[in-house]
Amino acid sequence: MAVHTFGLPVDMTSLLEIARRHGLAVIEDVAQAIGETYDGVKCGSSGDISCFSFYVNKHVTSGEGGMILCDDDALAARCRSLRNLCFQPERRFVHEDLGWNYRMSNLQAAVGLAQVERLEEHMTRKREAGQRYESLLHDVEGITLAPLEVPYAENVYWVFGIVLDGHVPIDADEAAGDW
Repeated sequence: MAVHTFGLPVDMTSLLEIARRHGLAVIEDVAQAIGETYDGVKCGSSGDISCFSFYVNKHVTSGEGGMILCDDDALAARCRSLRNLCFQPERRFVHEDLGWNYRMSNLQAAVGLAQVERLEEHMTRKREAGQRYESLLHDVEGITLAPLEVPYAENVYWVFGIVLDGHVPIDADEAAGDW
């Protein structure tokens, strides 16, 4: 199956094969696809690194922050160091490299974990809302809706997007209105 990114078909199996052949790492951006599957495989489980966002509008949120997953112990240690200002383990305020303060508080982690435990329930509700929007909007002329599903995936409705056809006399800003 092919994933369509920026209008170009991308087959994940072929992409992984090309990356391995050329010694390249594959970084999966799972920010809007947490809980989604691609051809029966959970998104975020195929690459060398998977990046998740827990911003407020995601399926799982802790208010801000995110998560990186990887199977390589050395890479995981490097990521932990970078997220913690590259402090040396033995000497807290001694740095050998530049890093960031991307630590997540225990409170934020608890909120995120509670949402992960209810992810399937949240995704079911998002799909129900998406199907409702689809039923109300499918006959509206001048718009194209995202499909409910394709052969390799079901829409998780991170957002409900529409595409305005070229003959619609307003632009996206006008359609969105003032919030």
